[in-house]
Parts: sequence; C-alpha cells; structure tokens
Amino acid sequence: MNYENLSKNSVQFPAMTGYTVKEFENLLPHFKIRLEEELITKTLTGKPRLKHKHSLYKNSPLPDTENNLLFILIYLKQGTTQKLF
Repeated sequence: MNYENLSKNSVQFPAMTGYTVKEFENLLPHFKIRLEEELITKTLTGKPRLKHKHSLYKNSPLPDTENNLLFILIYLKQGTTQKLF
C-alpha cells in the first residue's frame, strides 16, 4: 500500500486516513516543511543531530513525504489507543 495507489481510490483513502485526497494534498506541503526541519536538526530518536545528516537508504519503506504522512495518518486512524482513567 502506498500513496500513489491508495489515492486513486476515493472511497478507501478517506476510510484509511480520515482525509479526502484533496485535504491530504493541502496538508502535505506543511507536513513536508516540518518533517524536513525535524530531520535536519534531530535524529529519529529525538536527540540533537550532531555529526551525520539524515539520508534515505535505497530500499526505504517510506521513500517520500507522501508515504510518510500516509503512514502516520493511517496509524493514527487505525491504531489502537490507550485510555487513562
């Protein structure tokens, strides 16, 4: 499942993400800016990035910003939640 394939299905896309394709595309530029800022300044564990810059590897499961955002939205919509009492 990736953004290119899922975005072609106007019924399944909102069911999986909670957003229409148009809403997703409006959100994408803002997410891209924020993601790039985070990856430049912090490691994936949240620590300050000191030496090595972030780079994607050849066979990355999330090769672009669209798929990163898609993964996050599906996780948030479909994932289980924990309630605090």
